[in-house]
Amino acid sequence: RPSRIAVQTSRHRRILAALLLSPNTVVPLSKLVEVLWEEYPPATATKQVQNCVSALRERLDSAGNGLIATDGAGYRITVAEDQLDLLRFQRAVASARGLASTGQLAESVTELRSALRLWRGPALDGLGAAALSSRVARVDEQRITAIEQCVEWQLALGGHHEVVEELAEWVGDYPLREGPQRQLMLALYR
Repeated sequence: RPSRIAVQTSRHRRILAALLLSPNTVVPLSKLVEVLWEEYPPATATKQVQNCVSALRERLDSAGNGLIATDGAGYRITVAEDQLDLLRFQRAVASARGLASTGQLAESVTELRSALRLWRGPALDGLGAAALSSRVARVDEQRITAIEQCVEWQLALGGHHEVVEELAEWVGDYPLREGPQRQLMLALYR
């Protein structure tokens, strides 16, 4: 596993988060300005974003791998699937669904549980970037959907005892989601 690199300021963390939420895709400079200032950017906003990106490049590119590139009127961070937990998670979820489509539910559960272990809490918790909230919500929804799917497969395999505690917690955390409530009732019934 690569060594950790500390990203010092909240501005740098927000810029990096915006880039990593759209890996291998150009993020327009205007979007990065919005991520930092939302409605009222200063006259120097473009220059400040460029300075933040420059500082991030310096921090991240110590090995000379050029992760962040200028691309037209924006920036692109280039990462391989195995370098970003989000991409690893999405790949594992797709793999699990493929396994399930061929009737390999036990293997699907194993694959999804492995993917879910990549999470350490809500995506970008505490970052406080309102401009990223819709993208963060979509990422969190992917995690919640994966948990519901995994539990569904475990119930289909007769693993109701293993999921009761987890479901009780999820129902408490997400009381308006019907899926976990239905699953919890089924697990308790069984």
